[in-house]
Amino acid sequence: MVLVLCSLFILLVGLHIHQYSLPCWGHYIHEEEHAGVLLGTPQEIRSDDWAVEIPLMLSQLSHKPPFPVINSNIGIGANQLAPLKLPVWHVLAIFKPTTWGFFLGADTGLAWMWWSMVLGFFYSFFLLFMLISRNRFFLSIMGSLFLLFSPFFQFWSLHGSEIPIFMALTFISFAYLAFSSDKRIILASGVLLGWFSGCFMLNFIYPPIQVPLAHLLVFLTGGFVASRYSELHFRQAVVVRLSGFGMSLAIVTLAVAVFYIDTREVITILQNTVYPGKRISTGGDFEFWKLFSNNFFIHLYAFFQHGVEAASLAKWGATGNICEYASFIFFFPALLLAVITRCALARKAVDPLSLALGGYIIIVLVYLFLGFPEWLSRLTGFSLVPSFRGPMGLGIADTALLVAVLSKPAYFELPKIIKIIIATLLAALLLSSAIDLFAKWPLAPIAFLMAASVAVALAFYFLLSARFSRTALAVLVGLSILSTGWFNPIVRGGSDIFSNSTLGRAILEADARQGATSRWAAFMGFGALANIFRILGVNSLNGVYPYPQFDLWKKLDPFGKVVDVYNRYGFATFVPCLDSDVAFFAPNPASFMIGINPSSQVLRNLGVTHCLVMGMDTRPFDRSPVLQRIFSSENVSLYKVVSPGQ
Repeated sequence: MVLVLCSLFILLVGLHIHQYSLPCWGHYIHEEEHAGVLLGTPQEIRSDDWAVEIPLMLSQLSHKPPFPVINSNIGIGANQLAPLKLPVWHVLAIFKPTTWGFFLGADTGLAWMWWSMVLGFFYSFFLLFMLISRNRFFLSIMGSLFLLFSPFFQFWSLHGSEIPIFMALTFISFAYLAFSSDKRIILASGVLLGWFSGCFMLNFIYPPIQVPLAHLLVFLTGGFVASRYSELHFRQAVVVRLSGFGMSLAIVTLAVAVFYIDTREVITILQNTVYPGKRISTGGDFEFWKLFSNNFFIHLYAFFQHGVEAASLAKWGATGNICEYASFIFFFPALLLAVITRCALARKAVDPLSLALGGYIIIVLVYLFLGFPEWLSRLTGFSLVPSFRGPMGLGIADTALLVAVLSKPAYFELPKIIKIIIATLLAALLLSSAIDLFAKWPLAPIAFLMAASVAVALAFYFLLSARFSRTALAVLVGLSILSTGWFNPIVRGGSDIFSNSTLGRAILEADARQGATSRWAAFMGFGALANIFRILGVNSLNGVYPYPQFDLWKKLDPFGKVVDVYNRYGFATFVPCLDSDVAFFAPNPASFMIGINPSSQVLRNLGVTHCLVMGMDTRPFDRSPVLQRIFSSENVSLYKVVSPGQ
């Protein structure tokens, strides 16, 4: 399998194939929208990827010199080591393996990043499930595919998936370090444990995912050790084993120390931002109807009813879009009943791993629906986890529990009446959820939702049947792939769309005439296009800021009267303001706007040499004594900042 996956990885990366919706840029820079698309439709809703993170990654290649720690093209300079995963020529790049491809080129980097997550996710969870199922090959493959093609991961285009990948690899390396009797494997596992743990913490810093998965790792590891305690011969090769643990601890400690030294100012800023740093979550606000809403394979129904347009339907539940709506197909209520029933019949806790996973699931459910006291939220780190980010850990734990249960023949031997009762209770739970879902979001007819409730309950019944278990699992995996596999397009390359576009060439020509020292301000309603400057390797004052730049914005707000507006992660967008020279406002938590009078000296005071105006009335800019139009194309115009009367 390793040879097949490596060969597939090399082939796809070599061909520059990926599934990011990068061609969406074509609409904004007036180029062919589907350039490079081999199959499917680019999803504009995935702007977290094509409009935010990928521009930051590409900006590292266009910077002179490339891959800097401080990217001088982002405002007055931004540290690229935190919080996002960006290619940086720094020792900590060792802990960002999903970005290594960018050192070989932009299109190689995009393909490397995508397939390292797809194939890495599949193989890491295959190995994890092989461990907890005691080498049941078919079950482990099906479990990994079921998780990979869950709505959550596919409709988020694997965004943040490196975090669960490295959680799984951390668990695997610990298991080999703790249980292996081969000294070479023990030492190698120690090194890998340190590296994977460092990657889990530093590759992509996003506490709303890292915190619940760190807790899951503790429960998973504890349950695994308890279930195999008799096989834990720690006294064998004790010195080597302790050396392995010591090496892993040293690697993690050194990595965190270097990271802290080089990013301590950024960390302090991030911790004190209005969004997301000071956001405190205590849970308790998750809606019940959302929990099992994906159990009905509603995405498959939507696809067959609306085709790829299903991704842009106006009403994806109360969340408003297909990504926020995406979750998992959950079986944990029935699985927990099966585990409890088996323990009751045996009159002892016969399945420590399943009980540990069940305990984790219950704790997360308590947080989601009842909430924690603030002190407990802070103590456990869940204060950094908004309720809508909780389902990732819940979904992984659910699939791990499914694999753990199906790997034990004793569950197939439960009395038939018990299986029927459990399946019936699951059907009743899903039916009640279906009624609630239909009231919230009547996209699918109630008859379909009710039929799906019964079908999923029947599927669970057959999962616990020794004769039909494999077939039922394969059908569930097949339905999952059909439900989600249509979403992400298949694309070849595409990073050259920016420099080859008419707009891109015009910006680069203006920068060259300025001696490669131009500084841009973009006036527009939507901030995505503002990120084109960093992609091209020229400086701009707006676009997405991973953390606020106080020294920049205080030039417009010297007394800090509106500091809460720009003290956040988010898009910075300029808009024309004719009533005053400067005005700040934040339309949502992840963006802020700066109103500037095009006729004032504010732009010159900020060092702006050029402006881009898109999709708005250009008359205030054409009348400005400090602006001179130098380029126009459809609804985009470029201006040079000049001295009054020039």
